[in-house]
Amino acid sequence: MSVHSNLSVMAYGPGDLRMEKLPVPEPGLNEVQLQMNAVGICRSDVHYWQHGRLGSFYMKNPMVLGHEGAGTVTKLGPGVNHLQVGDRVAIEPAYPLNNDEFCKFGRYNLSPTMFCSATPPYHGQLSQYYVHNANYCFKLPDSVSSEEGAFIEPLSVAIHACRRARVKMGSKILICGAGPIGLLNLLVAKSMGAAQVVICGDSVRGDCAPSGARTGFGERPSAKCRHPRGGHPGHVPILQHLRQQWNGPYSNFRELGLLAIWFHGQTLRQKPTCYRFFEVVIRKPTR
Repeated sequence: MSVHSNLSVMAYGPGDLRMEKLPVPEPGLNEVQLQMNAVGICRSDVHYWQHGRLGSFYMKNPMVLGHEGAGTVTKLGPGVNHLQVGDRVAIEPAYPLNNDEFCKFGRYNLSPTMFCSATPPYHGQLSQYYVHNANYCFKLPDSVSSEEGAFIEPLSVAIHACRRARVKMGSKILICGAGPIGLLNLLVAKSMGAAQVVICGDSVRGDCAPSGARTGFGERPSAKCRHPRGGHPGHVPILQHLRQQWNGPYSNFRELGLLAIWFHGQTLRQKPTCYRFFEVVIRKPTR
């Protein structure tokens, strides 16, 4: 690292956020050094700042926040040929560290060995200078600002979600949660041709919702799911102990990311966070 200062936003623990001057990182093999132009604030950054953790990810050491960024290339590491100094790029913050089976399936985002900006133990992008894998930096055209470039990361989340949900012309969509990601999913779903979109949550007022959406702000949708032809209501938990059995009965879903369930009057009790990281999609098969 060079001796020049590098002003950064560091989280030390719950409620402890500091501005510090760190050494400027030098790019290594297949890396680029970036002067950061814009970095968005994600709710995960707020969690690390306020609680020192996000789900099962705990901060054990001080960490630079931020993973929604765009910057200008200032130095090239060995092996970088597709970028030049002066290029503005959007950053894909997470990438696999090993070429494992998920990479071969084209689902590298599910790899168990991932680098992710601002996820312990890795620093994030809220710095004047930041180093990242050049293969996950994408050149921005002149027509796209750096602020818009930073916005590509959360937008890609919504596009990926709508693709996984097979949103198409005429789809009817329910979005649970009216935060930024929920609203982005609403916009993407409408752009993909969804006929009706209902969004519910308590984080945004109804008059803030984009046009074309019905809102149920302040409401929480029931998890009760009944078979359309009737049936006895049950209380059978779905995907019981999924994490413990992921290498057992459900091992094939790790590759497919798909689980088809005939609800038949059952109650969906498992929280989506139990299988969010595996991208399990629950669908009702038709006969």
